[in-house]
Amino acid sequence: MENIYAIVIGISDYQDPAISKLKYTHADAKAFAELLTDPDRCGIPKDQIKILIDEEANCYNIKDSISDWLFQNANEDSTAVIFFAGHGGSEPSRRPGATDASDKYLLPWDTKLKNLYASAISCLAFNDLLDRVNVKRKVIFMDACYS
Repeated sequence: MENIYAIVIGISDYQDPAISKLKYTHADAKAFAELLTDPDRCGIPKDQIKILIDEEANCYNIKDSISDWLFQNANEDSTAVIFFAGHGGSEPSRRPGATDASDKYLLPWDTKLKNLYASAISCLAFNDLLDRVNVKRKVIFMDACYS
């Protein structure tokens, strides 16, 4: 398991009080990270896993974990694992001529519900982040609406 890198994100309690709390997402993320490091199961070294829980899972830290930490550590023979448990959301599309009436987002901890476009990570932006990481395999686990 030397060449596997994981980013595990779990958000239960959001900064914006307008975003409802989730009961188990932070616990699910912690349990998933424990599964990955368990020597009898996956055995991934702890320094190859980045865990972002609640306020640590802000927009900057999520993007930085993928675009810098994962990009710098993984290589073309690596496997990248991304686990996200938290809210997803949508709002009317702001793209002219959009064929879909709404844009979909992953909601980091510091999302402002009144403007997802400015404060959340669009699914298009998330895919773009992942496309910039040159690894052999990408395994994505999403537990979010609109994911």
